[in-house]
Amino acid sequence: MTKKYIWIDCEFTGLDHKNDKILEIACLVTDTNLKILDPSGLITRVRNSKNTPQDVEKQLISYLKRFIGRDKGILCGNSVYVDRIYIEKDFPKVVELLYFRQIDVSSIREFGLVHNNLLMMRAPRKNNKHEAMEDIKESIAELRWYANNYLKKSPLYQC
Repeated sequence: MTKKYIWIDCEFTGLDHKNDKILEIACLVTDTNLKILDPSGLITRVRNSKNTPQDVEKQLISYLKRFIGRDKGILCGNSVYVDRIYIEKDFPKVVELLYFRQIDVSSIREFGLVHNNLLMMRAPRKNNKHEAMEDIKESIAELRWYANNYLKKSPLYQC
């Protein structure tokens, strides 16, 4: 199988991973050209639902295995290290399906703002809805824009 990008976004009660909880988690899978493989994705409300953390973990594992098989996916998103911390705490079996490397879109943005501020100011603006699935779609669109405008390899490269 070819590499797959695993886009996960969580909404939390706060940013203290020791005490705060995941409210909502969404997941989309893309290929390395950022084509979404299943537009409906997976979205689960965790808090105030009948889903236990074990149920959510099973749903995520089942969803991811459809696309990655026995391979590991590369976790992607904005400030995705925060999501990974919560995933490691609440869904440790999901982490086993993730490669140790990850793509943090916000890191690319921060680097670009320093090195090519004029170009980066043209990047798509975020809506900041704090809805997990919408945030993932924005992150994919943002990375696609960076690939085509900032990280451009050659005139033949299209994403």
